[in-house]
Amino acid sequence: MNCPLLSALKYLGVPIFKKSTKIRKGARILDSSEINLIKKVIALFKEAQKEYAKLSQKLGLNTGVINVFDGKTIEAYSKIESTSQPKNDEFEKFLDSLSDDKLALIEAVMYGGRYASSSLGRAYPLDEMLEKFSDDSRESRLHAITEKGSSNVYLTAGIKAYK
Repeated sequence: MNCPLLSALKYLGVPIFKKSTKIRKGARILDSSEINLIKKVIALFKEAQKEYAKLSQKLGLNTGVINVFDGKTIEAYSKIESTSQPKNDEFEKFLDSLSDDKLALIEAVMYGGRYASSSLGRAYPLDEMLEKFSDDSRESRLHAITEKGSSNVYLTAGIKAYK
């Protein structure tokens, strides 16, 4: 049976998984050390976000509505990029200190949490998520984790889905 929706999703690069479930009986779950690691990532991410928000406010950058063609906005972003952000540096340094396997776990839990918190409310099995993202480069993992504004929300949802 040929499904146009599945074909379109595959064409767009949306991951198509073998199965999805709200109950993962027999599937890999997070152990306590993995949960603690992810909670530390969440805490560091939140601190970096707070620091960025304060700096943005101080520089008059309205993060709700961003006009990339506005000279003041471009100037504010330039100042933010050139300003020391110790909390963000701490977050990035911590992630950089992690092994590729731990980064892969964080990425898989983050994306699993994104799917779990979507309108479908389904969490793909963790072992399947790990397999899906196993070929990502270290740089790709770091970028995915640090550049998602909702990383903490997705990671929190991922912990709930996989514990």
